[in-house]
Amino acid sequence: MSPEQYLWEMAVQNLEYCRHHENQRQAVTNFAITLAGALLTVVSLDQKITRLDLLPALLVMLVGLHGMITSWKHSERFHFHYCRFRQSRDMLDKKLGVSIKSLNQIADQEHDSQFPRFNKISSHRFWFLSHITIILIGTSLCIISLIV
Repeated sequence: MSPEQYLWEMAVQNLEYCRHHENQRQAVTNFAITLAGALLTVVSLDQKITRLDLLPALLVMLVGLHGMITSWKHSERFHFHYCRFRQSRDMLDKKLGVSIKSLNQIADQEHDSQFPRFNKISSHRFWFLSHITIILIGTSLCIISLIV
């Protein structure tokens, strides 16, 4: 195996790890939303909020917190493997004498000009927003069940 082939294999492997962590983050978020929905169904079965709803509300908060932390960790692992990919790509660029990095920068500038508002918000913030919403709903239910 040539050094170029080895670098390419390493780059592809790290991209596969990136995809894996994105899929895991999606699965955790879907599970958290589903579980929170089931717990909210339990709270709403009697069509009123009482102190008995405190436990499901606390569980909603915990589900949101767990999902947020797990999503954050998968985001960190994604960036870890993506940094490794970029290092392999840059080394491959040097060996081949072709700059994929500069081609990507040109494409990124074109993309950024077409979507200027969305480029300022990283996608992991949208993932976190789902979990923060679950936490806020659980917190609100806890407060309401303690007041009532």
